Amino acid sequence: MSVIDKDSIKKKLDSGEFKSCDKPTSASAGWWQSFKRIQDEKENIIPFVICIQCKIILFYDAQKTGSKTLKLHHENCKIRPVIATKITTHSTSQKYDKVSSEQKKKVLDSCVKFCACDMRSFNTVNGRSVEALVQTLLDIAHSSTHQIKASDILSDSTTISRRVQSVAHEEKKKLIITLKNDINDVKLFAITCDYWKNSYTSDTYLTINIHYGKDGKIKKCMLKTMILTASKTGENTWKAIYNTLESFLLQTMHPI
Repeated sequence: MSVIDKDSIKKKLDSGEFKSCDKPTSASAGWWQSFKRIQDEKENIIPFVICIQCKIILFYDAQKTGSKTLKLHHENCKIRPVIATKITTHSTSQKYDKVSSEQKKKVLDSCVKFCACDMRSFNTVNGRSVEALVQTLLDIAHSSTHQIKASDILSDSTTISRRVQSVAHEEKKKLIITLKNDINDVKLFAITCDYWKNSYTSDTYLTINIHYGKDGKIKKCMLKTMILTASKTGENTWKAIYNTLESFLLQTMHPI
């Protein structure tokens, strides 16, 4: 490999030509938690590392240089390292950096524009689902060694719509297995229905819930919410319930 300077490495990392990778498996020094090694376009390790926090690139060759420079940077980096965990891992001992008032204001202004420009409800940016989405984006950004464009990571509405169907199918299969095992044990279950109306579109919906006891506790699960175009008669309601039970393979069981 020809001689390359730090600026060139930074540009190649930003373009994706070079990539960062984890520390050697044999490395046990504490300062390694602040750095990642760098691979060239042929996936060869080059004698440079990048700081996970401040993104500075430092020369490092285990055979030629000591670790004094890296140790010093690890101890004095203005942005103290936060050990990243996998997105799927949540721990009460996880450490997070404090958010400055300036950063919070930037997010606030973005939320204002997000809601106001498209006339969305202010509650759109509240709740656990939004927090989970934002946390996923933060975790991905934290694990990356270069800036990411929002347009590159966000999916379009068509892709999301298709994925919804796939996720719903996967979750329904899991729920069918759970209900089959639980209902086989308890034998009896109850079904409740709730009619409600969308105040903006005036569409009428029907939500069907299942209730049963297990391990001394009452369990409740929503089976389906559907738009209702027929009249709210007992016959139409029963048809909707039966079709829903049939889709979950529960029609031969014993509802109360």
